[in-house]
Amino acid sequence: MTDIKIREFSKRYLSDIKQTLNLIETDLLEKVEAVALLLEETKTRKGRIFIMGNGGSASTSSHFSEDLAKGTIVGDSLRFKTISLSDSMPAILAWANDSSYDDIFVEQLKNLMEQGDVVIGLSGSGNSKNVIKAIEYANQNGAKTIGFSGYDGGRLIKCASINIRVPSFNMQKIEDVHMIVVHILVSLLFEREKTKLNKITMNKEEITSELKEHVAVVNDIILSKTEDIQSMSQLVIDSYKKGGKLIIFGNGGSAADAQHIVAELAGRYKMERDSLEAVALTVNTSIMTAIGNDYGFDRVFEKQIEGIVKENDVVIGISTSGNTENVLKAILKAKEKGAKTIGWTGLGGGKLKDVVDVLLDIPTKNTPRIQESHIAIGHIMCGLLEKELFGNK
Repeated sequence: MTDIKIREFSKRYLSDIKQTLNLIETDLLEKVEAVALLLEETKTRKGRIFIMGNGGSASTSSHFSEDLAKGTIVGDSLRFKTISLSDSMPAILAWANDSSYDDIFVEQLKNLMEQGDVVIGLSGSGNSKNVIKAIEYANQNGAKTIGFSGYDGGRLIKCASINIRVPSFNMQKIEDVHMIVVHILVSLLFEREKTKLNKITMNKEEITSELKEHVAVVNDIILSKTEDIQSMSQLVIDSYKKGGKLIIFGNGGSAADAQHIVAELAGRYKMERDSLEAVALTVNTSIMTAIGNDYGFDRVFEKQIEGIVKENDVVIGISTSGNTENVLKAILKAKEKGAKTIGWTGLGGGKLKDVVDVLLDIPTKNTPRIQESHIAIGHIMCGLLEKELFGNK
């Protein structure tokens, strides 16, 4: 794979996201405003917010729920009550096995949802049957509904009360923009909680500012980080060619990003092809709580690395600061085991800079912008892997 191909692919991908954001900015201002006001009103009533999606959208659901619950807290202020229906694996497996995969979200809502709650469905195509079924149930039983989609909006745009549609037919770019919108919403809600300003004009100014920040970071990545994307992607390609695997992990929103990338590799990104061996160390609650309880939270990834990493593997540690203790310990253990290591961080790389083989530090200290860029670059990496390992299938 030539340097030019990787750099051109990366630049084209990031430029497409910028163009999509420019295309939807006006509509997005109105829709984000409507969603933000609905979520605030639900919080004030002490209602609940349920979020759901499949695959990469399940990771966005997890990230959205975690950011709403934690990232909007100001002092002793009232907190959002959020639940990601994509995260209860025992419930999902039980309903899928005993009833139908189409029922995995709606049956959870039947246990938990009350009139006036908010149900948010994420579906890139707008046609995910389990999402549609849950949204229709929510509508019929007095909940407010919000849809995040792409393509032409599918069935979701016809049944959700408020719709945020990304006018793209590229699933990965749709998911990237959904994540940007999530961060705009969370940042907006946090700032409004701090200031208690309720002027709609302030909402629009804040949304526009967030979009401009994202575009500025993307421009900086195009100018300065395509060589790092190339080095990272080549390291992972070489690992797979030698029979290795990819292991990835992080905390909070970065944990959701780790799971998202693994889903793209284990299932498919764009091509119908053999599954690629990839592991997110963030998904097994029994392992995480056992190690956390017996050894300390700073070793929850390190102990897993100790057991599964082989010499030809590649290990990616995600930390926006570059200083997260459990990520650092795991990276050092991976190097000890002979694996190649990659760090996804924010500006400067923190302590990870000095220990990883390849550093991809996003040129900003703004956490939402860092995480949005991580998932976009992860998508770029997945596309490059497919093209190199599976050709033009």
